[in-house]
Amino acid sequence: MKNQLEEWSFCTNSSDNSNKIEDETNSSIVVDKEEEEAKDFCCLSQNIIESLLQRIEKLECMNKLEVDNDKNLLNIQNNFDQKIKLLQQEITNKETETCQNLEQKYKENYHSLELKIQEIKEENKEKITNLEKIIQQKDEKINSLEGEVKKQMSDIQRDQFKHLLKFQNEIKEIKTENEANIKILKQKNKEKYQQLEKENKTKLRIWKELLRKKK
Repeated sequence: MKNQLEEWSFCTNSSDNSNKIEDETNSSIVVDKEEEEAKDFCCLSQNIIESLLQRIEKLECMNKLEVDNDKNLLNIQNNFDQKIKLLQQEITNKETETCQNLEQKYKENYHSLELKIQEIKEENKEKITNLEKIIQQKDEKINSLEGEVKKQMSDIQRDQFKHLLKFQNEIKEIKTENEANIKILKQKNKEKYQQLEKENKTKLRIWKELLRKKK
């Protein structure tokens, strides 16, 4: 800057030197102020840049933290979803196992009831067969007695007729009583069988309802 001033001073007339020197001095002061302002501006700009760089660095750290947090949240959500799926699968397996156990128990009980019903039928069938044999034997005996009485009635005296007739009536009463007892016994067996069949049907219906509710 001073070299420029010297060059300017040599190139001008002596009469104008004093004015030019004053102007140049003022110009130098203005230039110095501009340089100082420029330096201040540069310092301010540098401070602003450093502040911006620090802010950018902080923002990058915050963004990194947000990314890490997002990853952690995603991992937590995935783990939670996986646990929920496992829990649902476990519940489904337990429900399936429970239904299978109930179904197996129902089948076993149903089979047991069927066997019991069949056993009772066979038992009643055997009892009825025995009763029919007894009835047949008694009928044969009664028929034999009736034939004997009829045969003897023609051979005995009239005064014994009433006694023989009474004996015949007693035989008929015995026969009637036996038939009535047999009917009662058959009816009781029938009622017992019907009651048992009704109970078995009720139990089967209850088991079916339980199985349907569990499913």
